[in-house]
Amino acid sequence: MAELSDFESLAFPFARGLLDKSRASSNPELSKFQRARLAESIAVDIRKLCDIAFPAARRPSISVTAKAVADQGGIDLSRETWHSQPRFDPGRIVFHYEHVQPVSAIRATLNEAMSPAHVVAILSRELQLAWITKDEDARLTALKYRSQRPDPVAAYAEAGITLCNPIPMASQVGAFDVTQMARPGLLAFLDVVLQEDVLAQDSHESECAAVPPAPSETCNCRLGRRLAEDATAKRRILSRLNERGDDEIVDLVASYLAFPYRTHPGHLEEWLP
Repeated sequence: MAELSDFESLAFPFARGLLDKSRASSNPELSKFQRARLAESIAVDIRKLCDIAFPAARRPSISVTAKAVADQGGIDLSRETWHSQPRFDPGRIVFHYEHVQPVSAIRATLNEAMSPAHVVAILSRELQLAWITKDEDARLTALKYRSQRPDPVAAYAEAGITLCNPIPMASQVGAFDVTQMARPGLLAFLDVVLQEDVLAQDSHESECAAVPPAPSETCNCRLGRRLAEDATAKRRILSRLNERGDDEIVDLVASYLAFPYRTHPGHLEEWLP
């Protein structure tokens, strides 16, 4: 398995929560208010990851104009953060510290995630901060790129913003990639189906507790609980094997564990053991 970068190691503690929140936000039973609060919570997690990852594990990009202004004041923007900005830019009137890819766009992309590892891969690809000037930020806003940037690099170019250091997005960031896992997508698939088994049983038990079945329709919840425990055990086995870094063993075990789910949507014939 590929070695994790410092950024990816910091992102992993956020991954499970972000995955669960993204899945929960699509629950049709939630009200508009509840979905909005979930979206806010996801955005906060993304921003807090930035707080601990920049500049410790990933240096921010800096525009040529912002660097020129900073150099005049003896400021090294590569080591500064949003929290330290008031010290060298009172009122935040000169510089703008921003997400190159807007948080709302990153949040939407997380809806595609199939596993915590996939979340980390998305964050590693999409999350980058940049120091630009307030005038440059105004140009982005005038071009309607404040919260929507299908191509951040092209948006910066259109706004006439040149960076001293390139934006390390897409394939340039980190060593970890969800497609590098044993057989592309296999572990992500297993993570989804095994978690579905656990969640389905939890939901079933809650329903039985709320509305007990009639004596003639007694439900054997214990059997379902055994199945849920089995799914949890399989996930632990895969996790421990993954930590050993033996791709061949992980591939073999994952193939056998996926076999009972061969009729599940998303399973590929090439994964059969």
